[in-house]
Amino acid sequence: MRCKNCGWINEPNATRCIKCNAPLEGSMIENVSNHDNLEQLKSTIREPGGFPNDPTPPNPNPQPGQCPRCGYPITPSMNFCPRCQNALKQAQPQPQPQPQPRRQGNNVGGTINPWSTPQNEGFCSLRRIPWQTEQATYEPVSYSGDEITLNRANTDSNNNSITSKVQAVITREGDEWYIENRSEMQTTLIRVDRKMRLQDGDVIVLGNRMFEFKKG
Repeated sequence: MRCKNCGWINEPNATRCIKCNAPLEGSMIENVSNHDNLEQLKSTIREPGGFPNDPTPPNPNPQPGQCPRCGYPITPSMNFCPRCQNALKQAQPQPQPQPQPRRQGNNVGGTINPWSTPQNEGFCSLRRIPWQTEQATYEPVSYSGDEITLNRANTDSNNNSITSKVQAVITREGDEWYIENRSEMQTTLIRVDRKMRLQDGDVIVLGNRMFEFKKG
Protein backbone atom coordinates (compact mmCIF):
# COMPACT_ATOMS: atom_id res chain seq x y z
CA MET A 1 0.00 0.00 0.00
CA ARG A 2 1.63 3.21 -1.16
CA CYS A 3 1.20 6.51 0.69
CA LYS A 4 -0.08 9.25 -1.58
CA ASN A 5 1.48 11.90 0.67
CA CYS A 6 5.11 10.77 0.64
CA GLY A 7 5.18 7.73 -1.63
CA TRP A 8 6.35 5.30 1.02
CA ILE A 9 5.41 1.62 0.68
CA ASN A 10 3.50 0.40 3.74
CA GLU A 11 2.19 -3.00 4.84
CA PRO A 12 -1.11 -4.03 3.17
CA ASN A 13 -3.07 -3.82 6.46
CA ALA A 14 -1.63 -0.42 7.55
CA THR A 15 -4.11 2.43 8.06
CA ARG A 16 -1.55 5.23 8.45
CA CYS A 17 1.79 5.73 6.77
CA ILE A 18 4.64 4.65 9.04
CA LYS A 19 6.81 7.36 7.53
CA CYS A 20 4.72 10.55 7.46
CA ASN A 21 1.74 9.38 9.57
CA ALA A 22 -0.68 10.40 6.82
CA PRO A 23 -3.94 8.39 6.65
CA LEU A 24 -3.92 5.61 4.07
CA GLU A 25 -7.70 5.48 3.74
CA GLY A 26 -9.97 6.88 1.06
CA SER A 27 -8.44 8.64 -1.89
CA MET A 28 -4.92 8.23 -0.54
CA ILE A 29 -4.99 4.39 -0.75
CA GLU A 30 -3.14 2.72 -3.53
CA ASN A 31 -2.69 -1.04 -3.28
CA VAL A 32 0.57 -2.36 -4.58
CA SER A 33 0.35 -6.03 -5.45
CA ASN A 34 3.42 -6.26 -7.60
CA HIS A 35 6.28 -6.42 -5.13
CA ASP A 36 8.73 -6.47 -8.02
CA ASN A 37 8.00 -2.74 -8.49
CA LEU A 38 8.97 -1.96 -4.90
CA GLU A 39 12.30 -0.41 -5.78
CA GLN A 40 10.73 1.58 -8.60
CA LEU A 41 8.07 2.96 -6.26
CA LYS A 42 10.65 3.86 -3.63
CA SER A 43 12.41 5.99 -6.20
CA THR A 44 9.35 8.27 -6.39
CA ILE A 45 9.71 9.40 -2.76
CA ARG A 46 9.99 13.19 -2.70
CA GLU A 47 12.39 13.60 0.16
CA PRO A 48 16.03 12.52 0.51
CA GLY A 49 16.84 9.52 2.64
CA GLY A 50 17.17 9.36 6.39
CA PHE A 51 14.22 7.23 7.44
CA PRO A 52 15.34 4.19 9.49
CA ASN A 53 14.46 1.78 6.62
CA ASP A 54 16.36 3.90 4.11
CA PRO A 55 20.17 3.56 4.15
CA THR A 56 20.66 6.94 2.44
CA PRO A 57 22.10 9.47 4.97
CA PRO A 58 20.15 12.67 5.83
CA ASN A 59 20.66 15.78 3.77
CA PRO A 60 23.44 17.71 5.58
CA ASN A 61 22.40 21.04 4.02
CA PRO A 62 18.60 21.31 4.13
CA GLN A 63 17.06 23.98 1.92
CA PRO A 64 14.15 26.23 2.88
CA GLY A 65 11.02 24.12 3.02
CA GLN A 66 12.88 21.07 4.36
CA CYS A 67 13.21 19.70 7.85
CA PRO A 68 16.60 20.80 9.22
CA ARG A 69 17.07 17.37 10.81
CA CYS A 70 16.06 14.88 8.10
CA GLY A 71 15.39 17.00 5.02
CA TYR A 72 11.72 16.03 4.75
CA PRO A 73 9.55 18.57 2.84
CA ILE A 74 7.66 20.81 5.24
CA THR A 75 5.33 23.80 5.09
CA PRO A 76 5.43 26.96 7.22
CA SER A 77 2.30 25.87 9.12
CA MET A 78 3.88 22.66 10.44
CA ASN A 79 4.97 22.58 14.07
CA PHE A 80 6.66 19.16 13.85
CA CYS A 81 8.27 17.25 11.03
CA PRO A 82 5.90 14.41 9.90
CA ARG A 83 8.88 12.15 9.42
CA CYS A 84 11.19 12.55 12.40
CA GLN A 85 8.90 14.58 14.73
CA ASN A 86 11.54 17.31 14.99
CA ALA A 87 10.20 20.54 16.48
CA LEU A 88 10.13 23.06 13.63
CA LYS A 89 9.08 26.16 15.60
CA GLN A 90 11.21 27.32 18.47
CA ALA A 91 9.50 28.75 21.51
CA GLN A 92 9.29 32.50 21.22
CA PRO A 93 11.18 34.33 23.99
CA GLN A 94 8.97 36.10 26.45
CA PRO A 95 9.23 39.88 26.23
CA GLN A 96 11.20 41.37 29.06
CA PRO A 97 9.33 43.92 31.18
CA GLN A 98 10.40 47.43 30.43
CA PRO A 99 11.65 49.48 33.37
CA GLN A 100 9.21 52.14 34.45
CA PRO A 101 10.50 55.69 34.11
CA ARG A 102 11.31 57.25 37.43
CA ARG A 103 9.28 60.23 38.48
CA GLN A 104 11.46 63.26 38.15
CA GLY A 105 11.45 66.41 40.18
CA ASN A 106 11.57 66.92 43.92
CA ASN A 107 10.27 63.44 44.76
CA VAL A 108 10.60 62.31 48.36
CA GLY A 109 12.36 59.04 49.21
CA GLY A 110 14.56 58.73 46.13
CA THR A 111 17.49 60.31 44.38
CA ILE A 112 16.47 62.63 41.58
CA ASN A 113 18.29 63.08 38.31
CA PRO A 114 20.44 66.19 38.85
CA TRP A 115 20.35 67.05 35.14
CA SER A 116 16.56 67.09 35.07
CA THR A 117 16.14 69.55 37.96
CA PRO A 118 13.98 72.40 36.65
CA GLN A 119 16.13 75.44 35.98
CA ASN A 120 13.26 77.90 36.29
CA GLU A 121 13.18 77.65 40.07
CA GLY A 122 14.53 80.59 42.07
CA PHE A 123 18.01 80.28 43.55
CA CYS A 124 19.71 82.30 46.24
CA SER A 125 22.78 81.80 48.39
CA LEU A 126 24.12 82.64 51.84
CA ARG A 127 27.82 82.93 52.73
CA ARG A 128 29.07 82.91 56.29
CA ILE A 129 31.28 85.89 57.14
CA PRO A 130 34.22 84.96 59.42
CA TRP A 131 34.53 86.67 62.80
CA GLN A 132 37.52 88.93 63.34
CA THR A 133 39.39 86.23 65.22
CA GLU A 134 38.37 83.44 62.89
CA GLN A 135 40.86 82.28 60.27
CA ALA A 136 38.52 80.65 57.78
CA THR A 137 37.07 81.11 54.31
CA TYR A 138 33.53 79.99 53.64
CA GLU A 139 31.91 79.19 50.31
CA PRO A 140 28.34 80.30 49.53
CA VAL A 141 25.56 77.78 50.14
CA SER A 142 22.80 77.73 47.49
CA TYR A 143 19.09 77.39 48.21
CA SER A 144 16.22 76.96 45.78
CA GLY A 145 12.45 77.20 45.86
CA ASP A 146 9.79 79.78 46.46
CA GLU A 147 9.95 79.31 50.25
CA ILE A 148 13.17 78.45 52.07
CA THR A 149 13.27 77.62 55.79
CA LEU A 150 16.51 78.57 57.51
CA ASN A 151 17.73 76.96 60.73
CA ARG A 152 20.95 75.92 62.40
CA ALA A 153 21.37 72.76 60.33
CA ASN A 154 21.40 74.42 56.92
CA THR A 155 23.19 77.64 57.82
CA ASP A 156 25.83 77.19 60.56
CA SER A 157 25.55 73.79 62.26
CA ASN A 158 27.85 74.66 65.20
CA ASN A 159 26.31 78.04 66.02
CA ASN A 160 23.99 77.69 69.03
CA SER A 161 22.72 81.27 68.65
CA ILE A 162 20.72 80.03 65.64
CA THR A 163 17.69 77.99 66.55
CA SER A 164 17.49 74.37 65.45
CA LYS A 165 13.78 74.82 64.61
CA VAL A 166 12.97 77.77 62.35
CA GLN A 167 15.16 80.86 62.49
CA ALA A 168 13.75 82.63 59.46
CA VAL A 169 11.93 82.06 56.17
CA ILE A 170 13.03 83.43 52.81
CA THR A 171 10.33 83.68 50.13
CA ARG A 172 10.44 84.59 46.45
CA GLU A 173 7.73 86.67 44.81
CA GLY A 174 8.49 87.18 41.15
CA ASP A 175 12.06 88.41 40.98
CA GLU A 176 12.10 89.73 44.56
CA TRP A 177 13.25 87.95 47.72
CA TYR A 178 11.87 88.58 51.21
CA ILE A 179 12.97 87.44 54.65
CA GLU A 180 10.75 86.97 57.69
CA ASN A 181 11.91 86.37 61.24
CA ARG A 182 10.53 83.18 62.86
CA SER A 183 12.90 82.80 65.83
CA GLU A 184 11.58 82.94 69.40
CA MET A 185 14.47 85.24 70.42
CA GLN A 186 13.76 87.64 67.54
CA THR A 187 17.38 87.43 66.42
CA THR A 188 16.96 87.65 62.65
CA LEU A 189 18.32 91.10 61.68
CA ILE A 190 19.45 92.87 58.50
CA ARG A 191 22.46 95.16 58.50
CA VAL A 192 21.64 98.45 56.82
CA ASP A 193 24.28 99.40 54.27
CA ARG A 194 22.01 100.99 51.65
CA LYS A 195 18.85 103.04 51.48
CA MET A 196 15.98 100.81 52.55
CA ARG A 197 12.25 101.31 52.67
CA LEU A 198 10.79 101.34 56.18
CA GLN A 199 7.31 100.24 57.13
CA ASP A 200 5.29 100.78 60.27
CA GLY A 201 6.35 98.36 62.94
CA ASP A 202 9.88 97.76 61.56
CA VAL A 203 12.45 97.17 64.30
CA ILE A 204 15.75 99.02 63.97
CA VAL A 205 18.80 97.85 65.91
CA LEU A 206 21.23 100.63 66.80
CA GLY A 207 24.22 99.15 68.54
CA ASN A 208 22.63 96.78 71.01
CA ARG A 209 19.38 98.75 71.32
CA MET A 210 16.21 97.94 69.38
CA PHE A 211 13.80 100.67 68.24
CA GLU A 212 10.32 100.37 66.72
CA PHE A 213 9.66 102.56 63.68
CA LYS A 214 6.30 104.32 63.15
CA LYS A 215 5.17 106.71 60.46
CA GLY A 216 3.80 110.21 61.24
